[in-house]
Amino acid sequence: MTKKLVSMLLAATLAVGCLAGCGNKESQGKSSETTKNTETQQTSTSETSQTPEVEEIPNFNPEGYPIVNEPITLKVMWCISDSLDLMPFEEMQVIQEMEATTGINLEAEIVKAADFTTKLNLLFTAGEYPDIIICSQGTVDYEEYGVIQQILIPLDELMEKYLPAYNERNATSPVDLGTALRASDGQLYTIPFLRSSGGQLSGNQFFLNYEWLKAVNMETPKTVDELTEVLRAFKTKDPNGNGKADEIPMSLHSGVMVDVLHLFGLPAGGSNNMWINDDKKVEFIPTTDAYRECLEWLHELYKEELLDVEVFSQDKNTFTSKLNTLQVGAFPAYRLSSSGFETTIGVCDLWYTEDTKYGWSLGIPSNDSAYITVTNEYPEASMRLFNYMLELENQEDLYCGPQGHPEDGWEYNEDGLIDDYNYRTGDARTVDMVRFSNSALCFIPANLLAEKFKLGESVIERLDYQDVFTANDNIIKYSWHYLNLVKYDSETKEKISFIRADMNSAVTEYMTNFIRDGVTDESWAAYCKLIKDMNVDYILQVFQDGIDKMDIVPNEF
Repeated sequence: MTKKLVSMLLAATLAVGCLAGCGNKESQGKSSETTKNTETQQTSTSETSQTPEVEEIPNFNPEGYPIVNEPITLKVMWCISDSLDLMPFEEMQVIQEMEATTGINLEAEIVKAADFTTKLNLLFTAGEYPDIIICSQGTVDYEEYGVIQQILIPLDELMEKYLPAYNERNATSPVDLGTALRASDGQLYTIPFLRSSGGQLSGNQFFLNYEWLKAVNMETPKTVDELTEVLRAFKTKDPNGNGKADEIPMSLHSGVMVDVLHLFGLPAGGSNNMWINDDKKVEFIPTTDAYRECLEWLHELYKEELLDVEVFSQDKNTFTSKLNTLQVGAFPAYRLSSSGFETTIGVCDLWYTEDTKYGWSLGIPSNDSAYITVTNEYPEASMRLFNYMLELENQEDLYCGPQGHPEDGWEYNEDGLIDDYNYRTGDARTVDMVRFSNSALCFIPANLLAEKFKLGESVIERLDYQDVFTANDNIIKYSWHYLNLVKYDSETKEKISFIRADMNSAVTEYMTNFIRDGVTDESWAAYCKLIKDMNVDYILQVFQDGIDKMDIVPNEF
């Protein structure tokens, strides 16, 4: 299973030594503090063997544990999820083990996410800085407090020397996974947070009811035109066999109206309605020829009542109910398992053509997780503390709860893979007192997830889709997620936001009208002129300039 999954992930080959230090502990358990210290000493030696040479710093060990020979104390402001109710910080097993192993004591102020930004801003204004900030549930304005006020220190050099757990995992990606979090001066002021849900396929897929297809005695369609003929049969030939004309050949809801665009060679939605075409040119999706072709097809279906008559008004709950009662013959969805569509499993399956294209994500972290302030007297030790938190077993202890905990946490399964308890039971984690959940540091890109973790059914399903689409060359050449990496100043940001507000409203209004009333050359020309007059060319130029400065990598896997 692992070999199959890894073959679908990022093209970069995993380094032979990646996470080797974590692997040497997998069969050991945590029988005593002495054993753990010995094991972590071996881990650090392995993980830091390829780091640059470092200068000698008093009371600091660049490798091994403890991190400091004489104990030190760091003040930490730790932001946690609003839903967590923790036992006293100093009584937590994972914190006690971390302090004993590293020699670093934490004087922690625990702050709920809802109060974090206000509390942090007040401290910064008063000139009272914690040594470190951990905030994967919050966010820090690193442009203001890093670049401008210099309260936060840049971390690139420290990360290169003392954060091998992150560096080795990040090196397996075709794009630097911290790029999206770099400030305007090009530096990182935060440790990126990422816990991949598995794979890089983005957007919804298209599904067809193959039981109905058998009932109407038709072959699997190979083109959109052939699919239209199948939908006509679904409407007239009673495929559910109940003697009533109650079948809905195809359905959408207002939130997924664009999710059939990939049948016409476009990513569903893209980034703010933009994508990067095969010539590395940024295009505005809603004015492309393929977009018009898709609207014309949807109008044809709507006119013949092959498309759900409630398409413009129904919400996701109504849409889901129709799928669960097997009333629908064709529909888009992210996946069938764990999405409320379980009754369709075994009845419906993927449908695509050789021209169908799907989007591919870069797996870019969506938020930050840790900072070091300028008043911190131990930045090197702080970075090594972050590395301890990111070492695989320690990371899981903080994220899920202690290894082997009877109610919560994680364990190695019979295949040597990490099994988070919530994956095994399908239930929400319940013991908040022993874990920080996603309030702690975490960095698991998709390839590490496939290599080291037992995967849930829904993750496996998505990876199976990737297998199909990569094998059949159904992936967009350049990930539109590169557009999310384009940096521009606050004035440009404000101007783009202003333009988009009116533009997005116009796109939604015209999409509805075109599906309901049809598209003519005159109405299409008027619509395209309206979008152009809203200054879409300015937005495209900003992003084209950004893409031209990047070394973007084709999706070749």
